[in-house]
Amino acid sequence: MRSRMIGLMFVLCMAIFTVEGVCAQTDAQKPQARNQIEDMAKRIETLKMWRLIKALDMNEKTAAKVFPVINEYDKKRLVIAKGMGDDMLELRKTVNTASDGQLKTLITRLEDNNKMLQSVNDEEMKRLKDILTVKEQARLMLFNQDFDREMQRIMSGVRAQRVQRTANKTSAPAPAAEPAKKP
Repeated sequence: MRSRMIGLMFVLCMAIFTVEGVCAQTDAQKPQARNQIEDMAKRIETLKMWRLIKALDMNEKTAAKVFPVINEYDKKRLVIAKGMGDDMLELRKTVNTASDGQLKTLITRLEDNNKMLQSVNDEEMKRLKDILTVKEQARLMLFNQDFDREMQRIMSGVRAQRVQRTANKTSAPAPAAEPAKKP
């Protein structure tokens, strides 16, 4: 369960950074940013499927049963994570200016979304237990932890590169001054 929670936090962080990144774009850049996000999500999903087949040593029959379940619950988690990302962004913007009542409402929504995420995870595991052997279930748990950890590492690298690019843009050396002319 701990690995699942880490994975969920990863999804939450991705959603938050996605929302913040898209919000920071100009109106002309937003469709392009959304397309890039969707493309990246598709690539990650494909990579996950290939690695999962290998990690669980699944045959075609099992894979045909497992992937629709995983995809169904990934979509549910993404919707919840988007809502949580929106709420976290609102919380970040209003934490110092909102009333206690408004903050309490946001906190309650975030807690409810956390409960929904846990419920979605429990439902998914229940359905997968009907499909996978005990050994495959154990491999799936290990796979999820390892895959989530790798995605976190990659995202950290991407964020570090983004920060470095931003730092390089802001600290670019000023153009050299022209030498003083002699009279």
